[in-house]
Amino acid sequence: MRESLTGLISDCIFGREGMTMLAFAGGKISSVNTLFGAEADIALRNDPCLFDARGMLVLPALIDSHAHVLSAARFLYEIEVFAADDADILVDLIRESPFSRAGFILAGRLNANRWTADERAKIQPTLESAFQDTPCLVKSVEQHSCYANTCAWNALDVAGVALRAGLSPDDTEAMQATGRIHGALYEELTIPLYDTFTLEQRREALHRFLDGLPRLGIGGVHALVGYGSDIAADIRLTMEVAATRDDIDLTVWPRTQDIQLVKELGLPRIGGCILIDGAIGARTAALMRPYDDDPANKGVLYFTQDEFTRFADDCAAAGLQLCVHAIGDAAIEQGLAAYEAIAPKHDLRSLRPRIDHWCLATPWQCARAAQLGIASGMQPAFDHFWGGSDGAYYPALTSRALSANALMTALTAGMVIGGGSDAPITPLDPRLGIYAACNHTNPAESLSFDEAVEMFTRGSASLSRVEGIKGMLAEGYDADVAAFPGRTDAGNIAQREALLTVHAGKVVYRRESES
Repeated sequence: MRESLTGLISDCIFGREGMTMLAFAGGKISSVNTLFGAEADIALRNDPCLFDARGMLVLPALIDSHAHVLSAARFLYEIEVFAADDADILVDLIRESPFSRAGFILAGRLNANRWTADERAKIQPTLESAFQDTPCLVKSVEQHSCYANTCAWNALDVAGVALRAGLSPDDTEAMQATGRIHGALYEELTIPLYDTFTLEQRREALHRFLDGLPRLGIGGVHALVGYGSDIAADIRLTMEVAATRDDIDLTVWPRTQDIQLVKELGLPRIGGCILIDGAIGARTAALMRPYDDDPANKGVLYFTQDEFTRFADDCAAAGLQLCVHAIGDAAIEQGLAAYEAIAPKHDLRSLRPRIDHWCLATPWQCARAAQLGIASGMQPAFDHFWGGSDGAYYPALTSRALSANALMTALTAGMVIGGGSDAPITPLDPRLGIYAACNHTNPAESLSFDEAVEMFTRGSASLSRVEGIKGMLAEGYDADVAAFPGRTDAGNIAQREALLTVHAGKVVYRRESES
């Protein structure tokens, strides 16, 4: 039985000045009142269910607007290799894991883009030597490419998948020679790979994963689901889990182009992460001009312009809010062109379509998106991990890398933006996202602390069109609250554990030392 609060009192409530009492009733904030003199002491003495948060920073509970929750939860069953600095350490990390004894070794979050080209070339032969008789596949951190040894290649019938996907024999042979699978072949391969994650494992892992989020001050997650050969089962399972949780809101985004299925499921939204293009690390993000380290390559568009325009039109006609993935400026342009074409027919500002990531958008694209009513779930942690002149983006993009993930440009243009992690690409942790937004590698794109908090609260709520009831500490809003140590700020929030998290007026996490 969760502890119910009648409210809380703090002298540091986000968006308020002075000593303030938030009163809770029926899972909502019923009133917000300024207190004077001894009123706080009197109220706390008279009501044991009123929480004393004096000296604490009280924020709206944080919301991650873009997370592949089942993929992130799957790391409870597979090997995390983000820390690998070279091929030998990669193998060591795999061997040290208890999952290395599985019949099929699956690892992920390989951050090899920061390695030298010579070191990346060692990955496939090192995997071959270390795991001669066992299939071993290692997914890159951006989840748009992977490395596979010969055993894994054969076990997954990659050659057969390539043939069915229409790849040329030369392209397939080139990938097999390096062990690196990318582009359309990798996207096709995700289906049999995901099917090895059983429905029961998904349910158990998702619950365990969600159990750990309230201690981070998280009150909501936009769950992007719909993978494997049975997309509907993946979506329904997440909806079932969401219905059983009383500690966190899961907003389910069905990753499918099947409009009829989404209508049958009763969801008002579709997509979440339908790919317009790929990723910078895999050199498949679609660019207006070629990659600087690969002059013949402009990346990949997974739709033609007509195909995407028709799909966006069909979704709008069905009253569905569509969310898609677009990293490169060419992919973003395809999305904007589609919405400009259909804008006379639909109330886009009300539907609020999303083009998420928005990594290489230009100022002109941000201005057009704002005018159309196009929103975006952006990931500040992308810049934290890969931005700047010494980051993994730079060899591929050189000067363009310095204007990537342009948070302030989007905000100044008037776009609705929310904060996300793209977990498991980066950790599902809005505290890190807020820190990264405040400490952008390009100072001109940094947000203030208040702007960054709003990105992961009201901004994320706006992306699911519930900004009138979530994401603010105001009367009539859901009583979803996170309290942090009082000196939490832009420089330290990533390390600050929540002291208290409240969901619908009930305590879902309280740090033991504060209980």
